[in-house]
Amino acid sequence: MKKYINGTLKRYIDDISARISAPGGGSVAALTATLAASLVCMVLQFSNKHEKAKILLKDTINLRKKLIKLIDADISAYKKVKVAYERSKKTKRQKQLRKNSIQKVLIKAIRIPEEVSNLCFEGLKITKKLLKTGNAKLISDTAIAAILFHAA
Repeated sequence: MKKYINGTLKRYIDDISARISAPGGGSVAALTATLAASLVCMVLQFSNKHEKAKILLKDTINLRKKLIKLIDADISAYKKVKVAYERSKKTKRQKQLRKNSIQKVLIKAIRIPEEVSNLCFEGLKITKKLLKTGNAKLISDTAIAAILFHAA
């Protein structure tokens, strides 16, 4: 499987727009949230006069690390879903095995967007705290981060 996180942005964008099954929406949501967390990290690094900003920066770096892994994890999970749907269904036994396989991989696959959503909620809470501790000159970056977390 391609690891997009180590590739170029152009390749990732080209593959999203191509007629291939992945990357898709889940991976894009994880990337969007990662970009939001990256913006928050930048703002916090310009806000290091506040002790709270240093603590928030650690939290945001950890958040970003988790999100960045989910970009490729979602692609991998979706490919497993695709494989499960492609299983043979000629016999009754094959149909049952296919059904069980689909259910198993779907349960695993849904956990990734759920994790992205939960991490975005954490990101929004950090972004809200930035309104008090963040560099006022970077309020538009803070706002964009909040919009991206919400969009993801």
